[in-house]
Amino acid sequence: MESLLLASYGVDDESLRALANRRAETVKEWFAGKGGIASERMFVVAPKLTADGIQDKGRTDARVDFAIR
Repeated sequence: MESLLLASYGVDDESLRALANRRAETVKEWFAGKGGIASERMFVVAPKLTADGIQDKGRTDARVDFAIR
């Protein structure tokens, strides 16, 4: 049944991009609110939807990358 359900759901790149952006904005809001970090010091960059540059061969559909600069 799970296989049938998964096969019936189509997820396109735009849906994945929108989900990634919503997740990033939610995390940013948390850091700005409860984390006490000024929102002007944080930036959300465009999500990567491919495994390009990922060396660990982990799943790309459930990955979150944070960077401090």
